[in-house]
Amino acid sequence: MNYVPETQWVGGHYPGFIVAPTKSIHWRQPNPPPLGHKRMAIIEYARVHGPVSALVIATMLRLPLDSVRGQLRIILSRKLLAVEIRTHENRRNKINFYSGVQ
Repeated sequence: MNYVPETQWVGGHYPGFIVAPTKSIHWRQPNPPPLGHKRMAIIEYARVHGPVSALVIATMLRLPLDSVRGQLRIILSRKLLAVEIRTHENRRNKINFYSGVQ
């Protein structure tokens, strides 16, 4: 006894499935920036413009503040910049100011 299910497929048989492509195409930028370009830009800006805060660096380089703070954390651990802690004008908070290593 042969059982053939009723289907909507032509000829009553499932035609199979189409295999998805195994590789997707990723387009690259024509000239991608070099690795570490943000960190190098932050270091250069702090060395040239003297003691500056993370907010000033983020504003002038047009980078997100969190990204700048994360890069500054790495820079300070490698001792590529010096940090100076100053009291804010409201005398409650402290702000880090970064400058070149002397």
